[in-house]
Amino acid sequence: RIFSLPRETSLFVAIARDITSYKNNEHFLKLTQEQAKLGTWRFNYETNLFECSDEIFNIYETGDRESFNYARNASFYDEKNWSRLNEAFVACLEKGESWDLEIEIITEKGSLKWVRSW
Repeated sequence: RIFSLPRETSLFVAIARDITSYKNNEHFLKLTQEQAKLGTWRFNYETNLFECSDEIFNIYETGDRESFNYARNASFYDEKNWSRLNEAFVACLEKGESWDLEIEIITEKGSLKWVRSW
């Protein structure tokens, strides 16, 4: 952020933080996800949007990263698999219950894939 300072200002304070280890860990996590074919995501209940790792988009074979909301996520599942996942997701939101499901998805390119979601 840029500020306009008066001419009589003689002291300016800046703060720097070494984030090298964070950047190294971030790179290592991305490599690990790629090798393991393991994606991560989190859901923002207020915006109805998912924030996903790059590997999630690779698994779903989609390049559109902007509008990954709840309805769009549902489009990757047939009715039976979406019903199972949605039921588990709602139980998690409402009751704090965890889930562990193996379900089939239909990627944006039309590929059928089995995924494990927990």
